[in-house]
Amino acid sequence: LKQSVPQTIVQRRKFPTIPVLASVIIAYIMIIILVYVLG
Repeated sequence: LKQSVPQTIVQRRKFPTIPVLASVIIAYIMIIILVYVLG
């Protein structure tokens, strides 16, 4: 846990909130597409 926390802090410092939200939304949409195609 001690090693994972600094990594998340560094990632939050490097990337602004907007690109992170965009990447999460894109990943979420891709998962929905995969579920729709496979399902």
